[in-house]
Amino acid sequence: MTTRSHLLTPLANTHGPSDPQRETAKGCGLFDRRERNPAREVGSNLFKMERQHRRQRVTGLEQRMGSLETQINMSQEQDLLHLRSKLTDMEDRSRRDNIPENEEGSDMQAFLTSTLPKMTSLDFDLPLEFQRAHRIGPRRFDNSSRPRPIFACLLRHNQTRQTPSSTQPRPFLNRSARDPNNSRLLQGD
Repeated sequence: MTTRSHLLTPLANTHGPSDPQRETAKGCGLFDRRERNPAREVGSNLFKMERQHRRQRVTGLEQRMGSLETQINMSQEQDLLHLRSKLTDMEDRSRRDNIPENEEGSDMQAFLTSTLPKMTSLDFDLPLEFQRAHRIGPRRFDNSSRPRPIFACLLRHNQTRQTPSSTQPRPFLNRSARDPNNSRLLQGD
């Protein structure tokens, strides 16, 4: 039976012949395992500089994107406000021009009594009664122009308060009843 004792013995120095100066330098800490290579150090420094430069560029791009997103959001909000005001204006105009000429027939009060609750979707306690109701201005004979406005004066004051603000008269029409000096009329609210 053969023993494998030769495998258990420590290996001799396989790195080559030992250099006494190298051993002394190792002991003093002057010698690194790998020798200094100036080309490798330059490459490493270039890599670090490129990485730092890329980080700065990414940071700059993130800041620019953040400011652009803020500008876009502000611009979208302004556009949205503009479009909402334009939509409100167009809705108001369509309400003003929504009853064509001669649709009311000969009795404007009867027409408004039947039509106004449907248009405003309000339920009035008592039937609507008008002091007077008529169109304002001279009769127009061409159908292409917008219809004349309708003037309606309700008999009961509490029914006037039930109507929505879009069907109430404009504030400056009732100004003298609320403000005898008419000082608010000149300020224009």
